[in-house]
Amino acid sequence: MSCPRFQKDPSDKRIITGDFSDWLNGAEIASAAWTVPAALTAANDSITAETATNYFSGGVAGSEYTIKVTITTSEPIARIKSHSIMLEVQSNCDC
Repeated sequence: MSCPRFQKDPSDKRIITGDFSDWLNGAEIASAAWTVPAALTAANDSITAETATNYFSGGVAGSEYTIKVTITTSEPIARIKSHSIMLEVQSNCDC
C-alpha cells in the first residue's frame, strides 16, 4: 500500500480508512493503533477484517501531517504492519 494523501479544511472532520486487504492474504485485523500528531484529534476508530478507520479533526491550515496506523493480525503468530498516511490541512478546502 503506497502512502495515500488526504486533504481537509481545519473545521472538517475527515474519515480515513486504511485498506490492508492486499497485505493480509486471508488473515484478519485483530487490532489497530493510530499515531496522531498533537495538532489533530482522532475519534471513533474502528476495524473490519481488512480495514482500519478513524475520524480526524483539527489541524492548522497550510500544514501537512503524517498519521501512522499499525495493525496486528488475529493469526496464532500475529503479524504487524504499519502504514503512513499524509493529511494536508487547507483553508476553504473543497475536498
